[in-house]
Amino acid sequence: MSFNGKRDPYSGGFMISLFRVVVLGLFLFVAGCANMGDLSISQIKEKIDASNKIGKTAQTKPVDFAALNKIYSKDLQPLVKSLDKEFNSGMDNGITTAISNGKANKEPAYEVQVVMKTLTRVFYLALVRSLEKGEIEKALAYNEAAKVPAQRRDKTVKPCPNLEATLTTAFSALEQASKTGNKMDIMLQKKIIIDTLKKSYALSVLFEVEELIKNREKDPEFVKVKVAEGLTYYKILENDIKNNSPKSNEIIMSMFSGPASNYDLKVLREELNKGLGGDIQLK
Repeated sequence: MSFNGKRDPYSGGFMISLFRVVVLGLFLFVAGCANMGDLSISQIKEKIDASNKIGKTAQTKPVDFAALNKIYSKDLQPLVKSLDKEFNSGMDNGITTAISNGKANKEPAYEVQVVMKTLTRVFYLALVRSLEKGEIEKALAYNEAAKVPAQRRDKTVKPCPNLEATLTTAFSALEQASKTGNKMDIMLQKKIIIDTLKKSYALSVLFEVEELIKNREKDPEFVKVKVAEGLTYYKILENDIKNNSPKSNEIIMSMFSGPASNYDLKVLREELNKGLGGDIQLK
């Protein structure tokens, strides 16, 4: 049909084409959301396996950033982007920028640590999301990657903080509370899990900075790597620190953005304690 000799833009052929475009767009949107937010346990394990592959690739000398990027873009980027959107976190930009810098041979040892520690943050936030939805088994699956710093700090901090054991006990208690419908205990165990993971990341910030201080007079390249590790761990905690003690965040970020001589372990511990609140204390 036409008006004044012109084809009606809403005639049958056009409307069919438009319908197809809309349906395709909706399909891609729904499929993308399912891929990002509704992962099965086996798919979560595949994400962790992909992260482990990145870890192995990161250990090669020189680091093959092209191979690292291939694994990330194929297996992890959709999850990261979905979490970025939900938590307003910017992790994908941090990872892709680090990979690009690594490809250009700009501080590759620094950039590879940004990638690895940011992936820890990815799995932590995925765990938080699962707990918020009451998906305990999925949270437990994500914990396999999120708890790695806890395992490491159990070996380096004296006396042993027993972080991994605390997580194991809390998850077991959470599963039991979920079966009995004990809402108060469910809330308590979720809090213990989150606080324990936060403590592991805070202790990791302290550990990396302590290593930095020990070597700041003799190994500037090592210091750069420690800055990357400490700062990226801190990014996991930054929103909590900002909310609880904005001044503490300013002091900590000033350390990380300044010269090696700026770092003070005692001040860092004090400001982390202020920012994390009374439930998480670092001795």
